[in-house]
Amino acid sequence: SEQSLQFLPRLAVSLHPARFLSVRAGVARGFRPPTFSELFGDRAGIIGNPALLPELSEMVDASLRLAGRPHKRVELSAEVGGFFTSTRDAIVLRANSQRLVVPINFGRTRTAGVEASASIRALERIELAAALTWIDARIKESEAAYIGNKVPFVPEWDVDLRVRLRPLPW
Repeated sequence: SEQSLQFLPRLAVSLHPARFLSVRAGVARGFRPPTFSELFGDRAGIIGNPALLPELSEMVDASLRLAGRPHKRVELSAEVGGFFTSTRDAIVLRANSQRLVVPINFGRTRTAGVEASASIRALERIELAAALTWIDARIKESEAAYIGNKVPFVPEWDVDLRVRLRPLPW
């Protein structure tokens, strides 16, 4: 087994040029070693691959958020942001047969996307939230047959809807 020491700097900035407006941005490096089931399998659907390398990534994101209180008992917010991630030695599950997958390393992948979200909170007891994310994840470096293809198991669209009710003042 190979030992690794990684320098993982992260920097985030949040500016509030107006009471209702927030501008956020961040950059970071990431490191993810393979999981136990990726390395050795799970006796069910994953065939292990003990030769996997850890993932290394660089990420940048930025967002713009509007928030306000049109009434003393109602809070509204809306946010739109974008992100870009470049990953080296990305660990991806590749179908090996009808019911089995094997984790492999792709040389380099690129993931970019845009997310929009909105929420409303009323009476300090009810919260409704929704988020829509578009993701484009592509293989940039690998075996020739995979270059330019989408990264497996990364959805192009992701929708998150939430309702939270707090009937008692906990």
